[in-house]
Amino acid sequence: MNNTSWKDKGYLDQIERFAKLLSKSKAIHITFRNDVETCIMLCLMADSWSIHPHIVAANSFYDNFGRLSHTGKLLKLILNESPLVEKVEVSYEGDWAAISNKFKMVDNVAVPSWEPSIEATLSCTITVKLTNGETHIERTTLGDLDLNFRSLNQAWAMRTYNQIYNHTLRQITNGKLSHIILDMDSTEAFEEQTAAEKLASDNSIVIRASKEESNMDDNVNPEVEQNVEVETDTAIPMPVNSDAFTLLQKEQVTLLNVIDSNDVQQSDVQAQIAQWVGSVQKEQAALSSSEQMELSNLYDSLVKKFKAQAIAA
Repeated sequence: MNNTSWKDKGYLDQIERFAKLLSKSKAIHITFRNDVETCIMLCLMADSWSIHPHIVAANSFYDNFGRLSHTGKLLKLILNESPLVEKVEVSYEGDWAAISNKFKMVDNVAVPSWEPSIEATLSCTITVKLTNGETHIERTTLGDLDLNFRSLNQAWAMRTYNQIYNHTLRQITNGKLSHIILDMDSTEAFEEQTAAEKLASDNSIVIRASKEESNMDDNVNPEVEQNVEVETDTAIPMPVNSDAFTLLQKEQVTLLNVIDSNDVQQSDVQAQIAQWVGSVQKEQAALSSSEQMELSNLYDSLVKKFKAQAIAA
């Protein structure tokens, strides 16, 4: 796609037709289903990267900040297909075999069982050479990554070798090579999210009324000069979830309890999860964007819990 293709009606009609088909596919992330508009954007991205739209959609998802993100496999493919990239090299340092499959299950969660001191010797380096002669290098050492960060994803314990590769690839594509990926810098996204959470966590805010706002009071004569700033504490209204979201959230908690109980066969649990997904899709029109994002996260937690329980069994 060039800079003018999106202005062509025939091109856009073709993109829209394929996006509608894509939005019905069960091979893409649940939050993209029946979302034709987002599928259109995925198709446009795919065209700009010269990659099949279905591959892009199947390897894309919403991150914890509600922004589009992509798997490491797709990011590597984007770099390989880019005319700006000459070569991508990946190297690992250290004895990775020493931690391969060295994890244990604690409360149905995978945690590392290897000696922590070895982490300082394990690293992944990605080197990208561009056609203009520039070379960009990103290196991640396992021991430098915060344990709290790694604990958010069991893959860091179960598939550490793959996970550090994905992490390093995201770091270089979101930063030094963001002009190739055409994506948001995750660092900026994190800063914006942190600021939003800080604002939402405040119990109250101070409102300073201007002279004009003060004069709107029925008890104040607008012809009298008012120089006093008024401060009042006003609580921030909390968002109210829809009835549909509240019900689906309760059903998800029930499913988690079913998985924990081990009293139901895995095939039946899978069927119940599929039924819950169907309910989410049915109620999609009644859900806000933020509720859909949260339900996507709830779905991910269901899948993680189910997989962890299957491994433990």
